[in-house]
Amino acid sequence: MAHLLRVLSSYDLRKIEIGSGQNPQPGYAHVEVTSNFPDVDIVCDVSSERLPIADGVSDEVLANHVIEHIPWRNLTFVVSEWNRILRPGGRVVLRTPNLKKICEQYLKGEISPEWPADMDALIDTFGSFGPSQWALVKLFSGQDYPSNFHFNCLDFNSCKSLFEKNGFVDCKEIDIEPKFSPFELQFQARKES
Repeated sequence: MAHLLRVLSSYDLRKIEIGSGQNPQPGYAHVEVTSNFPDVDIVCDVSSERLPIADGVSDEVLANHVIEHIPWRNLTFVVSEWNRILRPGGRVVLRTPNLKKICEQYLKGEISPEWPADMDALIDTFGSFGPSQWALVKLFSGQDYPSNFHFNCLDFNSCKSLFEKNGFVDCKEIDIEPKFSPFELQFQARKES
């Protein structure tokens, strides 16, 4: 059941990071599925539970490599929850694997280095790390612990459609540093005012 681990003021809730994992970003209240990660403020399975946050209190929702871990059938619920907690004009910023770029790189036979443990496991399984193995980890994740599976992979157009359907406008690709993963989609959308 979703719950707060500490009392959060309206100031604390201005910026929410969903799925902060091992790399929580400073200046955000952090939401995770368990309290086993650093700096977690809110425990919530965002794929199926309402966030324990009042309507319209947040200025920003940050989701770094989280939306791909949500079953595609639950995406409408999740994005509508992000819309619910945002103030009018508030924004969502997300990073996620970019389906279009992954497919283009795979077809070109061009790959990037990946997390060493993933590369080692793929080499152990397949005997090599080439475009097919690279695409497996980009599309389906490392699968080395229960929540490290991808359930969807979006490109800009599918992401834009999803967010527009759920009350967002001004959808655009952005370019922010640092890049968390090669060939990621960096996306921003604003809640309608």
